[in-house]
Amino acid sequence: MVDDDVPMAFASPGSPGRIVVSWAMLRCLTDREREALLAHERAHLRCRHHLF
Repeated sequence: MVDDDVPMAFASPGSPGRIVVSWAMLRCLTDREREALLAHERAHLRCRHHLF
């Protein structure tokens, strides 16, 4: 969680990988949209998109 007024989210590779999300992003999403956001970022980590 990042205390920022800018809506942002990203996956950071590593062992383990991390998902970074700003409070501004969470405030502007519904519960279902948050679930979709986290699933999307998990897919980036699982599929190792940082290698492309």
